[in-house]
Amino acid sequence: MLLQGRTSNFAHSALKKTCLAVYYCTSSKSLCRFAEFQESVPVKALALVAAIIRSVLTTFKKHGVAKNETLSGDEVEDAYNNFTHLVNQVWSDDYHGSKLDKMLREWAKAGMTGYSAREIVGLETDEWQVVLD
Repeated sequence: MLLQGRTSNFAHSALKKTCLAVYYCTSSKSLCRFAEFQESVPVKALALVAAIIRSVLTTFKKHGVAKNETLSGDEVEDAYNNFTHLVNQVWSDDYHGSKLDKMLREWAKAGMTGYSAREIVGLETDEWQVVLD
């Protein structure tokens, strides 16, 4: 995602929505109850979500259709390790690291102020459109 001419790494809305739905839902087992999640989405949590999304998309690519298939632990672990390395590269850059930190803090703030998984299914006119020409 480009913003003001510079890349916003890990800013895809699928990552944000999944992190909020998984870590900040209103369930009593929500991880937002832990201090580590209250200030910011932890980078390892972001890497895990990215790895799982990648595994799901890879399965879809392999089969061409949505298939009820168990995720491979080895594939998820490999992807997690790769995403962790990439996040660490971004984190160590002065500009992009501070940008990522700010974004993850904003996500946590949104999650801590009552994010509901119901918001995911709401119509988002900038993402869901038909062309009637």
